[in-house]
Amino acid sequence: MDKQSPVIAVAAAMYDSNNAFSGKKRFHLMSNYLNYGLLGLCTKLSEQGFSNVKMFQGKTVADTIKEIRGAGVAVEDVKHPLLLSMPSVLNIEWANDFTRAIKELNPELKIVAGGRWLVDPNVDWIKEKMPNVDFFARGCADESIEQLLDPTNWDNLRGVQTSGRPSKLNYQLLNGFKKYMPSIDVVRGCPSKCSFCEEKNQPYGFTSVKSPEGAIAEVEELIEIYGELGARIYFEAAHFAPTKQWADRFAQLYKERGMSFTWRTQSRIDGIGFDRIETLSHAGLEAIDFGFESGSPTQLVKMQKAQNPHKYLDKASKLIEFSTSVGVKPNLSVLLYPGETHQTIAETEEWLDKNNHNIGGTRAFSLILYRVGEKQTQQFADHIADLSGIYPDMEKVERDGYAHVDLSPELLKDEAIARADGIAKNKMLWDDYRALLNIYNPRRKPCEIVSTK
Repeated sequence: MDKQSPVIAVAAAMYDSNNAFSGKKRFHLMSNYLNYGLLGLCTKLSEQGFSNVKMFQGKTVADTIKEIRGAGVAVEDVKHPLLLSMPSVLNIEWANDFTRAIKELNPELKIVAGGRWLVDPNVDWIKEKMPNVDFFARGCADESIEQLLDPTNWDNLRGVQTSGRPSKLNYQLLNGFKKYMPSIDVVRGCPSKCSFCEEKNQPYGFTSVKSPEGAIAEVEELIEIYGELGARIYFEAAHFAPTKQWADRFAQLYKERGMSFTWRTQSRIDGIGFDRIETLSHAGLEAIDFGFESGSPTQLVKMQKAQNPHKYLDKASKLIEFSTSVGVKPNLSVLLYPGETHQTIAETEEWLDKNNHNIGGTRAFSLILYRVGEKQTQQFADHIADLSGIYPDMEKVERDGYAHVDLSPELLKDEAIARADGIAKNKMLWDDYRALLNIYNPRRKPCEIVSTK
């Protein structure tokens, strides 16, 4: 295999779904979130001796192709299959436009598409949606990425690849990498079984956290290539739950090496101890995104978030108060779930109001039913109908891959979306919002709006 020949990897973008009926395809700017999984695969190829690996975050189709050419790659001459990562059904329309344009430039160029949330459960469905893709890779291809570049291997790679260990990320392979907040891949999977989460059905398991030495070494490399822009880093994790020994060792290394970077991560309310937060607050931890979900005991049980919801909510109050006291901003996610009523939303809003002085930021969403294979989707649709009394729009799910759902007869989908938006807007002070913008993207100018609520 020619390891000097260019390898192109592209993270699919999406169009703005709010303009789906405008007759215009407008690029969705929020899709600039870094596809670190694809960057990990590119890093693997580089480590395996491929000397000309280049990753691109999707912009408009025209701008993406322009970026590829600007990086010195002639699409017409590329020999290795193009790698396309699609994390969501919302990427499909953009990906079809992009692959069509690529095939027009180079009809012989093979395209391999992957994305475990989208492709794994829907491989037969998505094949019909994307005629320009030559092979769909399933699972985590960390150990098989080199084989994927040789079409003669594809028949042996049609199953789900289950290697899901945290990867190292070489940002210098990413075109324009300084436009993106740096992150490191520290742990994969989640041991919890929340009813709404796709992680519960993944075969990859819950990996151990990357060693403190490994994490610190990657941070040092990031700071070296990013300069001062590498001073804020995201520790990628579906569920960051380090042991006490991990936290103590990380803090020790942080102090011994005179480090000053700050970082944030994601965890569960019931997944990280007070002592870990306090220890890591002295080692750069600046914010934690918590999957809080609801302040309604009834809804917490329905979504299998907590067996003892009152104990869960009591711990949530104490945890965010403690986090704030040691200088770690807690950012909460709220999910409006089937069975929701005006009363259950009022319970969530009351809890948020009571604890608002300790909350760094609040995001809120109304449940969306995604297509995750015929059987799983049907089972979850039945679950939604049992709780809400209204069956989801399965025709739309089958056509588009997703559908917003009615939560109850008194909270139909449009009102549910509006209530979620209202929670996010009404429960965050502008000063907190500005602070979070600087935490999440230190290169973005702070918001100039000043208000009380």
